[in-house]
Amino acid sequence: MNFTIMSIFRIPLDAGTVMIGAIAVGVGIDNSIHLILNFRKSLKDSTTTKDAMLKTLHYTSRPMVFASIALMVGFLVFLLSSFKPVFYFGMLISISMFNCIFATIFILPSFLIVTEKIRMFVHKKERFNK
Repeated sequence: MNFTIMSIFRIPLDAGTVMIGAIAVGVGIDNSIHLILNFRKSLKDSTTTKDAMLKTLHYTSRPMVFASIALMVGFLVFLLSSFKPVFYFGMLISISMFNCIFATIFILPSFLIVTEKIRMFVHKKERFNK
């Protein structure tokens, strides 16, 4: 998504913007790890995969969203800079944080549910077939 946005706004792809992409992925992946670890914990206590995911989202979504919003607002301050690399840094990191939290809240749970059901089917466990 970052590179698509860079193309739309004609932001040059250079060493600085590529490093920004790497930093953004590193910052954004924290939410995914948080969700996955809590999902694995919830699986042990829940009767179905869906219940485990609902419990996980109930427990983790609010802190993840607020932390991401705080980071986005902090990086948006860089938009006040007249120095273009700093301006691009703030814009790209903020957009990337939004994309990461969106994917973590809406796409990753679906992926985890499907892969867990496939894993249970392969291992022939009846507990999560509901």
